[in-house]
Amino acid sequence: GTNFKKAPNVDVGYRLSSNSYTGTGVSNTFTNHRPFINFEARFLKEFLFTADYQYNYYSSPSSGPTSIYDFLDADLTYQRKDSKWEFRASATNLLNTEIIREDSFSNSVTTTSEIFVLPRYFLVGFKYNL
Repeated sequence: GTNFKKAPNVDVGYRLSSNSYTGTGVSNTFTNHRPFINFEARFLKEFLFTADYQYNYYSSPSSGPTSIYDFLDADLTYQRKDSKWEFRASATNLLNTEIIREDSFSNSVTTTSEIFVLPRYFLVGFKYNL
């Protein structure tokens, strides 16, 4: 990642999670590879643009198909110096991901669930500091 005051900042990373479950006659491993990038740039002294992207490659070799999904969120904020007002436009789930997968384990059952994700949406907001 970077930490500049006048240049854009980028945070790049990779997360790997692996869950292994073993029970009576059952053994499963679930793996999620998740590279991500977060971007932040200030421009024209009063605007701030941020964007967050993550890619997920979820798989279980022993129990079924692979699930690939990604998310992209972005914000544009405007605040004049010494102003109490802040204005923001936000967009969530810009890639319109519809389903993600999750796994869980209990005494003798391994479960993989599909979760429906809220569709792409946009928000406009303002803030006033007292």
